[in-house]
Amino acid sequence: VSPELLKELDLVSFSTLCRDRNEHLTRPDLGRRFSPETLEDMKKRCVRSPQVQVYLSDGLSSQAVEANGADILPALMDGLHDEGLRVGTPFFVRFGRVPAMDVVSETLDAEVTCVLIGERPGLATANSMSAYISYRATVGMPESRRTVVSNILLCFPPQPGASAPLSWKPEPSAPFRSALPESFSFPHLPVWHWY
Repeated sequence: VSPELLKELDLVSFSTLCRDRNEHLTRPDLGRRFSPETLEDMKKRCVRSPQVQVYLSDGLSSQAVEANGADILPALMDGLHDEGLRVGTPFFVRFGRVPAMDVVSETLDAEVTCVLIGERPGLATANSMSAYISYRATVGMPESRRTVVSNILLCFPPQPGASAPLSWKPEPSAPFRSALPESFSFPHLPVWHWY
């Protein structure tokens, strides 16, 4: 992802343990972890204990982040703020895999964590992002605790106020609901006009 995009979105960048793209592709385990120094830096630079922590990650398609990040991240953040939620500091993770969100969640004590991540190129387009969302994510948790909105890509020009239609109130499955505190109520989450 270009330094220009990170500057435009005013995002600090953190990197997983992967040293380069080749290692990211061949060692997915390293794309799930951060160095202790990186985690300390994350704690210093980011809001702690947010209700919702959102971040971008290149994943397997940095092209997807380049194509969609500048439209989706600000709209999502605006929608969350409009709902009155305490939102964490958005940032970028280089060479990230989806389970890196669990480390982010634990490190920042986030209630809900959402990673907007580039997906595998070649399915239909290299511009496809996904949003993986989890409540109180923890390292080693089962994949079934993640919700995914996949194939997020621009099909229509963004419209003013378009973050509101990305808004829905999720109703969790019974096993997911049983894992939540009784007092927890799902907020209306901003959703984007992306298909």
